[in-house]
Amino acid sequence: PDEADSRMVRQVLCLKAFKDDLNSHVVVEMQDIDNKELVELVAPDIAEVIVAHDMIGRLMIQCTREPELSAILENLLGFDGAEFYFEKWKAVVGKTFGEITCRFDDAVPVGVKVGATNSVLINPKNSYRIKPDDALLFLAEDNDSYSVNDGTYQQKFNDIDKIASEVCNFQGFNKRPRLEKEKLLFCGWRRDMYDMIMQLERCVAAGSELWLFNTVPAQERIEMLSDNGNKDELELKQLSIKNVVGNPLVRRDLRRLVAVDDQGQPIKGETITLDCFNSILILADDIAIENGAEMQSSDSQSLVTLLFIQDIQKRLFEKNQLLQGTNKRSKKPMTQEDINPYKKLCNPISEILDTRTRGLLQVANCKGYVMSNIIVSSVIAQIAEDRDMNLVLGELLSGKGSELFLGDISAYLSEEELQLSKNDEEDKNNDTKKRKFSFWEISLRARLKRQVILGYKPKNATTTLDANDTILNPPNKHVPLSWEKGDKLVVLLRHNHLEGGKIFESSKDSFHSTVTTPEQRLFEFRESSRSFEDDIGDISLDEKSSNDEDDDVPSSSMISNRHPNNNSGNLMKRERASSLRD
Repeated sequence: PDEADSRMVRQVLCLKAFKDDLNSHVVVEMQDIDNKELVELVAPDIAEVIVAHDMIGRLMIQCTREPELSAILENLLGFDGAEFYFEKWKAVVGKTFGEITCRFDDAVPVGVKVGATNSVLINPKNSYRIKPDDALLFLAEDNDSYSVNDGTYQQKFNDIDKIASEVCNFQGFNKRPRLEKEKLLFCGWRRDMYDMIMQLERCVAAGSELWLFNTVPAQERIEMLSDNGNKDELELKQLSIKNVVGNPLVRRDLRRLVAVDDQGQPIKGETITLDCFNSILILADDIAIENGAEMQSSDSQSLVTLLFIQDIQKRLFEKNQLLQGTNKRSKKPMTQEDINPYKKLCNPISEILDTRTRGLLQVANCKGYVMSNIIVSSVIAQIAEDRDMNLVLGELLSGKGSELFLGDISAYLSEEELQLSKNDEEDKNNDTKKRKFSFWEISLRARLKRQVILGYKPKNATTTLDANDTILNPPNKHVPLSWEKGDKLVVLLRHNHLEGGKIFESSKDSFHSTVTTPEQRLFEFRESSRSFEDDIGDISLDEKSSNDEDDDVPSSSMISNRHPNNNSGNLMKRERASSLRD
């Protein structure tokens, strides 16, 4: 990696010598994240750097939390369907970000590029006021496919009492899910294993276990994790590491995993079977690739491991079901240890390198995958078109700032509302509770928690492989829909609103209502929402200082040191959309 990165630096320096003749930026793919600063040091004005290996590692960690996320990201990063665009709109200058939630029929406002600093704020506070030099970040079909509506629907957002009263009695809206201990398995080895472990450490409950199963001897793993002393020693508080030495391609090695110590000796009592894991990740083994394995060969090994794991899981589950039935017949009390402690077997997530392998995933009944090379290629193409996309995609895949997650509709609609939503009969009494909810109404509720809804996936979409099952930037956002428990929403939310990869609404304890009367709950909801704006967004649209970005300034890595003419990638699209904007 270091040798490849040094060649990249040399090429960037050569291009910089012709800086006066360049009218565009340069996208540079690096292999090691530690070398990223080299290019940023020598050519910050012309170069956009991505570290593909590190990006895929972070994405795979996210996919252990949400197996369907990879297909959604692949859809977002491609040029078919909805994608991200920056654009200025005079019609919304002076409005707050909360006020424009429903102002675009064919697009979803996602963030703001601050004109004064060239920084990008994804999912800003509702009270952020749009300035003339700001460009809005949208999810849209194309840059000329949407326009500003008259704002009639958005007027609902100004009625804070109405929105707050709908959710203040809804416990699920304010409930924070409790984290539980997890057991995770990584099959294979990557050279960025240290970074993957540290990212996983930030999103699991205390007492969770990570089992590393690969052919690398236990005594060598310490050196490889520390990169021969170049990285600090792992200091884990939430996560404990269990080393297992074996071959993921050998069935007998997968039947029962036995943890070993640093000397490679088995640890008494430290055994586990595949049906006890909450998440299983099959990595494209770097060791095999370094030894000359081709992409198809690597994918073949991953598929073999996947088939073995699924078959062993199925057999173990059937054995436990038989044991459960035997105990029931003998009328012996069942304990949690007598049966599989996890009610549902996890679906392994496999990293795939070759696009031709995609068709085999359906045959292998693979519910989740990461097409790493396709995603890297799409990211490079997006940044080549618009260099500001490096900031957007970097944040979405970094584990900092805002992230994508799949949330259940039950976090936004109560059980009663979900039942009434399925009723097709018209409400003759015009009872606001007895109605269906549109995509925009769900989006307005999400803004109370400082979240952006990008789309949804119906419950009856059975496959996770087809990204078309997920409806991003849906049409007819004002039309009421029938929702049911199990429908998933594609949610963009702040990283500090996440706990263990699950969505919760606020880190402030006083946000949760403890009083009894509806009037008290409504008052508490409104006051706590305004008081804790940093956590859930300011749901009041009263006049406020326009200098809000001080509380929302991204980290130093999110500030772009850009050439003034950095939007040439969308110039033609802007010209086509000029009549709409005017």
